[in-house]
Amino acid sequence: MAFLKIAEDIIFPEPKDDHERDILNSIRDSYVAISSAINALTEFVPTTPTLIEDDDQNTGWEAERTSDDNILYGKTAGTDAMVISAAGLITKPLHPVFMAEVSAAQNDFSVNTLHTPVYGTVHKNVGSHFDGTSTFTAPVTGTYCIHFSVRLTNLDTTATELLVSLVTNNRTYTVNELALWASAPGNNGPSIGATLVVDMDAGHTAVVNFKQNGGATPGTDMVAGNFQGFLIG
Repeated sequence: MAFLKIAEDIIFPEPKDDHERDILNSIRDSYVAISSAINALTEFVPTTPTLIEDDDQNTGWEAERTSDDNILYGKTAGTDAMVISAAGLITKPLHPVFMAEVSAAQNDFSVNTLHTPVYGTVHKNVGSHFDGTSTFTAPVTGTYCIHFSVRLTNLDTTATELLVSLVTNNRTYTVNELALWASAPGNNGPSIGATLVVDMDAGHTAVVNFKQNGGATPGTDMVAGNFQGFLIG
């Protein structure tokens, strides 16, 4: 008896006529197609496992870029925006944050006039939303934590007010610290400022101002200070 071999482990008797041959050929072709598909799936190992991404593949979530690192990556426009470690710790490399301080003394400020300190030494500026001197611009609408301080010296003892403010488009936050100067006049002035939770709209700005009302002019010097903040959410 003759036999027709469909595959290595599938053998049928030789077909009796063309009809049976057509059927067996169809079975063989289907077997080959299914085997090829199974082999392809078995051999496929993705180099960048993707959970979900957009059409141009530059925004989405990826898991384990390095084999079994157990890290989850969230990217926007091709850049990592959030990374979740194997321990569940979350970092946001693009999250707005800035840290700056006064780089040099600024002397002889006139009284009864609003002044803007220069924070010329920038230690951190993710996203470049701080202009390098005095102004932070909110990149998105949200809630921000902002800290500011100034240290003034040579304040005249006849001054009637010392106002230090954070000025935003939505609100002005003012600290009146003249009482501190009464206990430490002249060159021993304390740092004056505050840490605030501030609502800002995209494109709005935050600037530090200070003003001495009353007393001699010129006289007051600013010798130190900090301006820093970050987006809460």
